[in-house]
Amino acid sequence: MENLIEQVQEELKEHKFRETHIPRLILNIIKSEDWKNRDPAPNELEPKEFNYFPDFVETVRPWGLQMDFKDIEEICSGFTEVELELGRQKSVQLELDIDIKRVRKTDKQRSLEVLEKHRLDLFEKVMSKELSVYKAMIEGGFKRQRIKLEKTPSSFSTYIRNNFTDDEKKELLKLLNTDLD
Repeated sequence: MENLIEQVQEELKEHKFRETHIPRLILNIIKSEDWKNRDPAPNELEPKEFNYFPDFVETVRPWGLQMDFKDIEEICSGFTEVELELGRQKSVQLELDIDIKRVRKTDKQRSLEVLEKHRLDLFEKVMSKELSVYKAMIEGGFKRQRIKLEKTPSSFSTYIRNNFTDDEKKELLKLLNTDLD
């Protein structure tokens, strides 16, 4: 599997960021776990062991990928399976030294984990690209749909008529009338 890691190192060095094969290679490296024990040049360089994938990513070549973890996430953005796996790698529970920085999951990674844990049916639709992560979270009841309003009185009025109860409308009218006095 050494060639796989070297291939990713070379692709990243040459800045072929938007190629679809880099996310696939990253996923293969994670799943193979070859990143955990690195001995890129036996008898020439000291081997290194990694317990935390982001550390491997940020370690200098030839042991690691020598990139910020957030850059790897950006390269793999849009590849749902890879994003989910990167999120899992960030949340690995380790006894970490205080010196090591923690990497936060993206909203999309957290959402994918929620769907996988609580709504497997929606998670499978997302993985098969039938549904976006955002729409699956709304359908699952985990998020409310965002509504865009034009900043015009008629747009606000339409929204209020369609979404407020009669009592809420009366309260709003009272508040508006007191502001006009």
